[in-house]
Amino acid sequence: MSKSNNIRAIAALAGVSPATVSRVINGTSPVDEEKRQRVLDAIEQTEYVPNQIARSLFLKSSRILGYIVPNITNPFFGEIGRCIEEIAFARNYRVILCNSNGDIAKEKEYVQMLQSMNADGVVMITNSSKVQYGIPLPCVVIDREFDSGSKVFTIRSAHSEGARIAAQHLYDLGCKCIVCMSQSDGISSAMQRYEGFVEFCREHALPARVVECGYDFDDGIRRTRELLETYPEVDGILAANDIAALAVYRVLSQAGKRVPQDVRLVGFDNIGVSGLVTPSLTTVAQPIREIGQLAANYIIDIVEGKQPPERSVILPVTLIKREST
Repeated sequence: MSKSNNIRAIAALAGVSPATVSRVINGTSPVDEEKRQRVLDAIEQTEYVPNQIARSLFLKSSRILGYIVPNITNPFFGEIGRCIEEIAFARNYRVILCNSNGDIAKEKEYVQMLQSMNADGVVMITNSSKVQYGIPLPCVVIDREFDSGSKVFTIRSAHSEGARIAAQHLYDLGCKCIVCMSQSDGISSAMQRYEGFVEFCREHALPARVVECGYDFDDGIRRTRELLETYPEVDGILAANDIAALAVYRVLSQAGKRVPQDVRLVGFDNIGVSGLVTPSLTTVAQPIREIGQLAANYIIDIVEGKQPPERSVILPVTLIKREST
């Protein structure tokens, strides 16, 4: 049966005109609620599936949102994505996941692809701190600072404060040689954690011991080995994130060092696995659910013509004390 015949069948079943059915399907103009419900019931009975491609071309909207991440294997990004999808689905949008692998050129291609699909907006986690290409879609950047020079909204946690409270916790426990695994240049969230740790050390007249480290497990392995060579007396470690902290566990175990008896360890993010490992990981918790829900509501509100209350949101972090300290 053709699409037009489907619509006429639905109209006859619902007792309305084909034009009313079209307005309900495409959302082009308001329809009386009682008639709208009759149309929806008829659609369900006939199992009619609208042609979403044709609909998106007509409306210049696909009710699709992009979610671009730099590393699909990082559970932190997946947990945020789940929260984004839950809100988007409830508000009748669908989410497409794109993995840029930290490559700005690939990230740009994904943005262009989403635009060609008539996607309505994009939520992005980027390793770039400044826009290096035009972003033609409504955009919310999460977890990072982003100087776009355009109408981009940002939602992130207080990374610097997170590093400070982690360092304070290790200091209060009596650690004499605290080392921070982070980045002094590059990803903005890592830089802010680095700056928070350095500021804490300055305020407490402590040497700022730092080992450059990214957010992935393999780099965590390499950098922890480097850390033990550079600071063999280490008794407190603030890992780059929870994934890097898992790498720290492995290297410390291989070196015959116990957590927390010999080295106290703090992660960052509070991903699900942090409470499942043994010993369970003390970590700085980002409000993952709140970040995802806020990002989804922000991007949908922007798409629907509503102005979010703030252009830049910084959410508080909390220290979750577990067995690793």
